[in-house]
Amino acid sequence: MRVRGPQHLPPQRRRQARIHRDRRRRRRGAHRRGGRRLPHAGDHLRTRVTERILIVGASLAGLRTAEALRRAGATASITVLGDEPHLPYNRPPLSKAILTGADTADTLQFPLRESVADVDWLLGSAAVDLDLDRARVTSADGTEHPFDQLVIATGVRARRVHTVAGRPRQCVIRTRDDVDQLRPQLQPGTRLVIIGNGLIGCETAASSRGLGVEVTVVGRSPLALERLFGRELAEIFAARHRDAGVATITAQVTDIVDLDEAPVQVHLDDGTVLTADVVVEAIGSEPNTDWLHGTGIDLRDGVAVDAGMRALRTDGSVVDDVFAVGDVASAPHPLAHGARRRIEHWNMPAEHAKRAAAVMVAPLAERDARARATVAPVPSMWTDQYQFHLLSYGLPALGDDMRLIESNDAGDRVYGAYRGDDLVGVVGLGMRSAVLARRAEVLHTMTRYGATA
Repeated sequence: MRVRGPQHLPPQRRRQARIHRDRRRRRRGAHRRGGRRLPHAGDHLRTRVTERILIVGASLAGLRTAEALRRAGATASITVLGDEPHLPYNRPPLSKAILTGADTADTLQFPLRESVADVDWLLGSAAVDLDLDRARVTSADGTEHPFDQLVIATGVRARRVHTVAGRPRQCVIRTRDDVDQLRPQLQPGTRLVIIGNGLIGCETAASSRGLGVEVTVVGRSPLALERLFGRELAEIFAARHRDAGVATITAQVTDIVDLDEAPVQVHLDDGTVLTADVVVEAIGSEPNTDWLHGTGIDLRDGVAVDAGMRALRTDGSVVDDVFAVGDVASAPHPLAHGARRRIEHWNMPAEHAKRAAAVMVAPLAERDARARATVAPVPSMWTDQYQFHLLSYGLPALGDDMRLIESNDAGDRVYGAYRGDDLVGVVGLGMRSAVLARRAEVLHTMTRYGATA
């Protein structure tokens, strides 16, 4: 399936998009005559010309990378290859407003800006192989996609250990299609078992209870969200789930028996057997890197990159003209003292994209210097469960001491995650302005740890 950006714009913007595209083509053609490239003033800084940029992953990260490249002045053609049949869309509402039916799926798609109106979107065909020697990516339909520069933005997929893809009553929540499978089954009185009590599991539980579904959550940890937000906040959320009628069990799932014309049976390690009409497995994610095996790229936790988002080999050397952004990228971060981490927070794809684009458009002689600068954003995330809104900046899980910073009579409160005397994360239940005020302190910690902006 081929989708071209301009057809998703209104007529006036479509005409403007053609003007932008034609200008870029003229700029590229200004350095050519008779099919041959003419000398350019910057040739002493380059050994090759970038004419084709391939972004693998029609995700938020892929979209933001295309936008950032155009803003940075990239004139090369840009093709985005995606495994889903949809243009980039917003995922956080899937387990909340989309699951409850408060919003519909057509509200999820991100708008395509004029700057990326000439981008080619090749959707519905996943990448299955990367040949670095030939600079080619092969997609599932057998098509080869050549590139001069490659951006890996394939993100993550829901981890499945106990459930089986293709079984209607065994679900995960990661994509629009996942929610399309699950949502019709969530009727009043439906018995839902959720495996995993992390963010997605808890959001799914809250949304489902709002639909009148009978919910049981099975988790290895006796207190959901404690690792992310500390014990006190986790206890507040746990109490709210109990008050809403969510049953919680601390155990591990050992087997799922799903026979036609019979309820699903979920077997636990303590001998308990739960009966369910539908099961949702929410035990985390796995980076989509299968298609990169055998390339020599470091895939120990996603795609290892340097501070300039350039992919690294297992020996630590840079893979020329290959970058990774978004959830799949394992990048050094000051809050982790420069250690590489995959941070699956909503703002990170856009920040990665800006960083990658700045390096990609730089003359070759300047790329190393530009990539070495330790520029890192402050990670941010949020969750909505029942009437609770929680906002977080930094990486609270890296703290060794969670301290109450501020509270009010309404029960709202702000906690700081400290490593020694350094604030590495802040979490607020309500009190948004107080949380935002502490963001600068987290940024100060990052600056002292080595970030330059």
